[in-house]
Amino acid sequence: MTLLSRRTVSASLLSLPLLGACQSKTEPDTAAWTARLESIEANRGGRIGVAALDLQSSRMLIHRADERFAMCSTFKWMLGGVVLARVEAGDETLSRAVSIDEADMVFHAPTTEPAIGSTLTVAQLCAATIANSDNPATNLLLESMGGPDGFTRALRAMEDAVTRLDRYEPQLNANLPDDPRDTTTPLAMVELMARLVFGDILNSASRQILQDWMLGAVTGEGRLKAGLPDGWRLGHKTGTSNRDANNDVGFALPPIGQPAGSARGPVLIVSFSDGPGAMTDVAETAHADVARVVMDAFAQT
Repeated sequence: MTLLSRRTVSASLLSLPLLGACQSKTEPDTAAWTARLESIEANRGGRIGVAALDLQSSRMLIHRADERFAMCSTFKWMLGGVVLARVEAGDETLSRAVSIDEADMVFHAPTTEPAIGSTLTVAQLCAATIANSDNPATNLLLESMGGPDGFTRALRAMEDAVTRLDRYEPQLNANLPDDPRDTTTPLAMVELMARLVFGDILNSASRQILQDWMLGAVTGEGRLKAGLPDGWRLGHKTGTSNRDANNDVGFALPPIGQPAGSARGPVLIVSFSDGPGAMTDVAETAHADVARVVMDAFAQT
């Protein structure tokens, strides 16, 4: 694991406006953070991939950040961002009504199944996709932009040359060994999150909508959220497969009403894992432990 200055981050991130002008006050003992994360990885089994960015200090923390991991449902926050970009371009409207049919149903449809025979708006589909990971809602949104290929093309237009989506839900969760389909890297995802959720790809109104959708997520209470300091809020998206993958990615917002002189900016955390027992408590709490390492590291910068 390494703490990196901004100059080591790829050019696609350099246009991100900083939320604060402070520089790193200290150079943390990176060996200590490395040892902590390697211990978490050993306890989890398999691999853990981490890319975290402190938007105030512009410092990054990475571990296996250029290795590919299956996204599972974590891509759904990006799907919401792509929809909002299409709205801004005049290619979509959040108020458009979409028919919900029995033929659309696949596993995990907490919002769309009760709506069979009626309609939901694009905004409602986006909220359901991110908040409770509704799979039919996800597929309907993908279909509106040309399927997984259309989604991937939209990411390329946003200068993400790494992330790829190849299949619809739930097939994209297969996560076979060495299969590059439906994968990304921690670094690619944290860079896109910085630019899409807090940067210049979307206008301020759309950024707020995307943040609100992510803050409304109800999955993964024991993952990243459980490792944040008191008062911090998490906007995020989880992803899990029956075959090894257990992921959580998002942004942590500091407590409201911070004392003057102690203000902190948002912290972005991408935490992927790929190892045995994806549905176990050990897999869940690994993300909480990662969040603790990240927040401790950035508290010293």
